[in-house]
Amino acid sequence: PDILIRHAVSPDPLPEGVGALWDELLATADVRVERSPVRHIRGLKPREPGPSPEVSIVIPCHDDGRFLGDAIASALLSEAPVPEIVIVDDCSTDNSVEVIRGFQDPRIKLEVLTRNSGMNVAVERCMQLSSGKYVANLSSDDLWVPTKLEQQVAFLEQHPEFDAVFTQVQIVGED
Repeated sequence: PDILIRHAVSPDPLPEGVGALWDELLATADVRVERSPVRHIRGLKPREPGPSPEVSIVIPCHDDGRFLGDAIASALLSEAPVPEIVIVDDCSTDNSVEVIRGFQDPRIKLEVLTRNSGMNVAVERCMQLSSGKYVANLSSDDLWVPTKLEQQVAFLEQHPEFDAVFTQVQIVGED
């Protein structure tokens, strides 16, 4: 098929027009819908069920020093148990690494790539280094509300028939 859709759910209503886009996609493309055997957040890495609903937050980054501190702070403020925040810097030329090292939290694991390899390599390396039952990808220029992971993990724990959860975004601008 042109497109393979694995079961996913958003606990929030879809924004206006998105439902119509999905309807159009389903009507025009060769689409196969199947249930994935993995359970994860933001669709990144399969995990074997662990003893508790722990979340590894992964943050791939490149030259996002301007926003990165706020992204890390929002992850640290999560109300869900977060045993680790894995950050892979893709050879930034700005102050990204200094921003990360400025946090004195033992849950933060940093790896700095020695050459710019592309975001897909940074994401994959984050996934290799993570160990949580669930994996949540936080873009280095995004912020999370403190209850985001708690709500997503609770949903996945209560609904094992779903493999991933996604959320709405609120665009706040560059400043």
